[in-house]
Amino acid sequence: MHVTAKREEEEAGEREQELVDALAMTPAASLAGIAGKLDMILYESTVWIDDIEFPQPQIRSALRDLVRIAKAIEPDVFIPGDDRQGGPLTQTS
Repeated sequence: MHVTAKREEEEAGEREQELVDALAMTPAASLAGIAGKLDMILYESTVWIDDIEFPQPQIRSALRDLVRIAKAIEPDVFIPGDDRQGGPLTQTS
């Protein structure tokens, strides 16, 4: 019984990680989508404290989305983060 419960818990954790990764890789189409990504980052940061990489890829993803949507709304306005050529916004991991 304990072995089955442990295996199910591990499988659920793996599925959750797959969903977190998919969310980070999916471009947001709205400000609500960006808010959803940031909400996930806040939640996951309380759960996965031992993950060295988290939350860098997720934050980069949300910032890329925010810059893209903000530039579409106000193309002539400087958007912080848009000037990072070769910096954190252009990294894919």
